[in-house]
Amino acid sequence: MDLNWTQIFILVIGLVFTVLTGLITKQVIPWLKERKLYDAAMIAVHAAEALYGRYHGEDKLAAALKSLTDKGYDVQSEPVIEALNAAWKDLDRAMIDAGEKEVPGKEAFVTVTDTVIDNG
Repeated sequence: MDLNWTQIFILVIGLVFTVLTGLITKQVIPWLKERKLYDAAMIAVHAAEALYGRYHGEDKLAAALKSLTDKGYDVQSEPVIEALNAAWKDLDRAMIDAGEKEVPGKEAFVTVTDTVIDNG
């Protein structure tokens, strides 16, 4: 019995590509969508910070929400709210690390969830 190595090689390559396609579909594409959402939230947060500066939390939040809405995101959805909160906390941390801002007390934080639900 003679083995046909060409067919075995083609079968193995096909199997590898099938596994890679499944991996990309289940892992990479959702990660890219999540990353795109986080990047959009970071852009909205930085733009709002640049536009209003410090001590205008409600105005900055409204501007960030409007920016995300204009880009087609549902600002009532939990992933969008989580991305916006994460982006804001990252900006706060960067400003604290740079010495531009002091560490606020817990009561100083305005959460996105409270504002979105109140405006509801």
